[in-house]
Amino acid sequence: MSVTREELHREVWAEPMTTVAARYQVSSSFLARVCEGMGVPRPGRGFWAKRAFGKADPVPALPEPAPGDALEWSRGGGEPVRRHRPLPTPPERRARVRRARPDDPAHHRLMDELPSYFEKVYPGSGFTGANFLRPYMRLIPDIYVTRPSLSRALEVANALYLALERHGYRVVLAPSDETCHRPALDYREEPTGQWHDYHRWQPARPTVTFVGTVAIGLTLYELTEYVDVRYVNGQYVRVEAVRRAGEPPT
Repeated sequence: MSVTREELHREVWAEPMTTVAARYQVSSSFLARVCEGMGVPRPGRGFWAKRAFGKADPVPALPEPAPGDALEWSRGGGEPVRRHRPLPTPPERRARVRRARPDDPAHHRLMDELPSYFEKVYPGSGFTGANFLRPYMRLIPDIYVTRPSLSRALEVANALYLALERHGYRVVLAPSDETCHRPALDYREEPTGQWHDYHRWQPARPTVTFVGTVAIGLTLYELTEYVDVRYVNGQYVRVEAVRRAGEPPT
C-alpha cells in the first residue's frame, strides 16, 4: 500500500488523522511524521471541531517538495520510497534566522525514541572501537560515542539539529535513493601510523542538513587519546586508575 504526496494531502484534510492512520495500519503520530517527511501540511489542533461549526480555516495548498521530501510513501516499506532530487544549487538568499519560541519542540523529530535504540547494541570486546556504542538499529542519526558520553552527545545533537532548523536548514536522514556516502571515522585525537577499527559502525543513511539543495553530512563522534593501560578483569583500564585502586604499577 503506497500513497503519493498529493493523495495524502487530500486524505488528511478530508478526515481526521486517526481515521487516515487506521486505514494505513499505523498510529496517528507515525502518520504525522510521514506527513512531515513528505512536506505535507496537516490540520492543527481544533480544526475538526471548528469545521463542525463551519468556522474552520481554509485548506492550505500543497507546497512544492523541498530537498529531501518524499514524493511517495509505502506502508510495506515503512519509509518513503521515492524522493525529490533537484540538482545541487546554493540557496537563493541567506536563510532567515528565527528566534526560539516558548512553544518550540524540546526535541528534534530525529531524536524520538533514539535513547532506547542505544540500549540494544552489539557487544564489545573492550578494545579500541569496541567501546563505542553500535546499535542494532541503523536507521538513526549519525552518533558514534561511548556509553559515558551518550547522554551529553544526545543533548548536543538535539541542540544542533534544532539550531540548524531555526536558521532554515532542514536536518533529515539522507534520502534513501540518493548516493550519499559517509566515510569511515578516524576518532583518534592524534592519528599516527596505520590503523583500522574492526568494530566500525555507521548508520544506514547519513544525517544531512540542506543548504539550498546541497546536502551536508552531520556526524557527531567522540575523540580518543593514547594512554597507558593494563588489562584487568577482561577490559583495558588506565594505569592511573589501577594505581589509584592500590595495585602496584607495571
